Amino acid sequence: MITLNASTQAALEGDSFEYAYLCKLPCNLYYTNYATYLDYDNNTYLSNGLLMKFSDVTKDQVMKVGSYNLELSNVDTTIANAYMTTSFRGYEADILIAIIENGVIVGDPIIMFKGTVDTWGVQEGTSGSTLQIKLTSHWASYNQKAGRYTNDSLHQQTHSGDDFFKYAHEDKENIGWGK
Repeated sequence: MITLNASTQAALEGDSFEYAYLCKLPCNLYYTNYATYLDYDNNTYLSNGLLMKFSDVTKDQVMKVGSYNLELSNVDTTIANAYMTTSFRGYEADILIAIIENGVIVGDPIIMFKGTVDTWGVQEGTSGSTLQIKLTSHWASYNQKAGRYTNDSLHQQTHSGDDFFKYAHEDKENIGWGK
């Protein structure tokens, strides 16, 4: 059940409200699909047509690992490079819906999806680049620290040539620590 504060509830009962998505992503990315910039929680959510596609959100009473996909268009080269060279896997990301009256957010935005970055990809084209991000519920890795996936192939993405996890999958009876 979603609980709304009194301001948000009053705005929803009126005739002149609008709504907008607020996307808080790693690399200090704050975007909205609203016509102008929006300020919330000491952050300015940029509006320049970057948010193109959103997944449908489904609500179930069953606990399960959910995911959410979004796509940003015309991402800046520095942002594309940051996502290609840094592992943001496990970093927090939020998708909110804000109720707006007269260009200002009323009350507190409603959390639509709260999770962590799972995968991402940048596609370059002749007219610009797009950043596709898949967010996963925090239940997907509840027993892992954010950003730490302990297998060799994922470790190689960020630390090429480091063999720390190369033999981690092998079952050793006696590792011999401290001998």
